[in-house]
Amino acid sequence: MSFSIVTCTDWNYRRWTTTLINSLHPHQFSKRYVIAVGEGDWKSYGAQLGVTIIPQPFNHAMDPIRWCQNVRMRHLRALIEDCDYLLQVDSDVRQNKRLSLKHQFFSPKNKKNMYGHPVWVVYKHYGKKIPIGGLIGRQQVNNRFKINAGWVLYQNTSFTRNMLAEIQKEFDTNYNNEDGWDQIQLWNHLKKNAKDLVGKYIDDGAKGGYWRHAHWWHCKGPGKKETTDLESWHDLKQVPKPQLSDINSIPYRY
Repeated sequence: MSFSIVTCTDWNYRRWTTTLINSLHPHQFSKRYVIAVGEGDWKSYGAQLGVTIIPQPFNHAMDPIRWCQNVRMRHLRALIEDCDYLLQVDSDVRQNKRLSLKHQFFSPKNKKNMYGHPVWVVYKHYGKKIPIGGLIGRQQVNNRFKINAGWVLYQNTSFTRNMLAEIQKEFDTNYNNEDGWDQIQLWNHLKKNAKDLVGKYIDDGAKGGYWRHAHWWHCKGPGKKETTDLESWHDLKQVPKPQLSDINSIPYRY
């Protein structure tokens, strides 16, 4: 059983990618890809990290942040061809524990994994709390946020290959600088039929600090980079911490 991993970055964001790659467990991923957007000394960078660089020019007519986030989706169909599983992650992710499909999060005994398409995702099921007639309700989650594209595991099946080919075609023919395009595409193709990674398999630090038993950590925005001690994030010898100024106001859970 072979696993590959892919992330995407530009030259200015490469420190995050370096931390991600260095956090990966030895021999966990047979192929490690970095989609390198724009100019930079990518040949030396790839050799230093031991990764395969996939050059991807900027489209200067598009917002550069959105382009870097969304253009990765057009490469996935080709990359899944040579592995059994392809893991797509944001650069601001760290691996804490080894990825194993024998873990309870992937077990068929988990009802969320008994059925559905061969893709594992993190769903956002509930929106923000809002008062409704003296009661507390929930806002409806926008399609842009229902699936987090920052950590997605694809199994190499005919369904997944066809889905990724359709997403690639959609990008090449119709992409027009849409914010959250990657996550909207995943929702449009998967709806509620992917396998849901419930619990804190991936901890985004939303509750303050990072849980030391989570398998992955994700320093995602908005606001997480401002409340995370970034030196601790890039120090692989320690669990990422909140900034010192936030320790008294944020539940420190690590």
